[in-house]
Amino acid sequence: MKARWLIGLVAWMTLIGCGVPERPVANTARPSGTPAQQAEQTQLYLQALAAGEPEVTVYGAATDREVDALWQAFGERFPGLRVTYLHVSPHQLMPRVDAETVAGVHFADLCLQPLTMAPRIAQSGYLQPFEPLTAEGLPAQYRSDDGLLHYPFNKLFGLAFNTQQVDETQLPQHFSALLQPTWNKRFSYMAPPSISGVTDVSVATLLMDGRADYDALQLLARNGINTNLDNGVTYLAQGRQSLNIWAYLPSILRMRELGAPVDIRFIADFSVELPFAVGLIRHAPHPNAARLLKSWLLSPDGQQILAERAYMLGNMPDAPSPPRYPTGEARQALLQRPLPGPLQVQMDQQRDQLRQIFRKNR
Repeated sequence: MKARWLIGLVAWMTLIGCGVPERPVANTARPSGTPAQQAEQTQLYLQALAAGEPEVTVYGAATDREVDALWQAFGERFPGLRVTYLHVSPHQLMPRVDAETVAGVHFADLCLQPLTMAPRIAQSGYLQPFEPLTAEGLPAQYRSDDGLLHYPFNKLFGLAFNTQQVDETQLPQHFSALLQPTWNKRFSYMAPPSISGVTDVSVATLLMDGRADYDALQLLARNGINTNLDNGVTYLAQGRQSLNIWAYLPSILRMRELGAPVDIRFIADFSVELPFAVGLIRHAPHPNAARLLKSWLLSPDGQQILAERAYMLGNMPDAPSPPRYPTGEARQALLQRPLPGPLQVQMDQQRDQLRQIFRKNR
């Protein structure tokens, strides 16, 4: 079955692989950053236009709705360029790039994948190095030494609650408090291991920090309602649940915009920052435009757009906070940001035991 799927995909890509470049447009770029960073972005922009690279194709684990505002802003800053975004899960990315390699028809320019998978993609030889000038100042834990991966932002997850059922002063402040009888069957969560990786990172962080152990996770599995990210927020808005742990910030903000009685707080034991990495695909068909997009995501403008339009937290120093997320010293004190390397080790170690715990309680 897998072989037939691969052959079919290769045939499809071979049929549609030829395209006609669009006519280059005048230099109307609006880069940001230091003079050197702006010069690099402008040069990449002009090179992309001169080479007939009207688009950047991104294979990303985020859904279209999460990142559409980013790509719209990029096109506004660099007229004549557009982002073609395909929602490709981490486990689908490598087979898809393999199929393109077999066909000799390459579509992917950049990958945008979470910490749970990005290092494996890099180690497998699918990427080429590029170190943009805008990465200057990016903390060491958010870049790979070989220049293959940079983590421009984090997705944010916190403790969401139904404001008609729970007062903010009643929110559990520690993981152990959630396991008390008062919250039994009143909260929802997404069980690990998960496709998105958020619960894997959440549990790994709790275990690494000594804020939970496997016995506590057994109680979590029995006392809560296992659901997915979207249904957890829906149940909260409908009043079917009082709490949703590790809730996705953009989902809560959109529900609030619709008038739903929901809100979110970032309490250390129920909060996680899930780093997302961007990498330049080997044999990218639009290399200049791809380098430009990677550079822009790390620029001051890109970091601001991430916060204001995508509700994500940039990893550059002094990146603005999105709505509802703490600022200043409160943000710094909120979480011990886990390093990608140790987190990956912990997630590998916990995977089998988590499957046993949460499979029994589904």
